[in-house]
Amino acid sequence: MNELQTDGSIGDIIEFNEENSSENVTSKPRTPIAFEANMVAPPTEKTQRKRDFNSQFQEEKFRLIRAQRRFYEQENVRAQEKHLEEMETLSAKRELLYLEIAEKKRKLKDSPSE
Repeated sequence: MNELQTDGSIGDIIEFNEENSSENVTSKPRTPIAFEANMVAPPTEKTQRKRDFNSQFQEEKFRLIRAQRRFYEQENVRAQEKHLEEMETLSAKRELLYLEIAEKKRKLKDSPSE
């Protein structure tokens, strides 16, 4: 992801001081590598934390989406169960009305006509 890209030679990016001569290399610390303008800088701790935050954010976002999906799936199941109960109730009411109509018809036939 973070590859170094150079147009020139690598020797141009190392800076030496007089103190880094071959005699003093062991006693003095080395000078850090200076990056050219056309090179991509290595990831810093801040950018690494930002990437970690972004990946954690994405993970939490996916967890939320999965939780919402499960919730709505359960909501659909509950709605279907409620619908079936309502249909059973309506069917029972219709059956009761048919029985009441049949009873009233029977009473009309059995009553003495004038």
